[in-house]
Amino acid sequence: MKSGDFFKKIVVVGSQKARKDENGIQYVGGVPFLLDENSLNG
Repeated sequence: MKSGDFFKKIVVVGSQKARKDENGIQYVGGVPFLLDENSLNG
């Protein structure tokens, strides 16, 4: 999946470990997203 831009693709989900899929989309849980300032680094 290429969108032609350089922005990070982030999906905030209920309760799931942070991960990044083969398309470069990062998945992060709702609580870490809100409370951890470093949750999007990685």
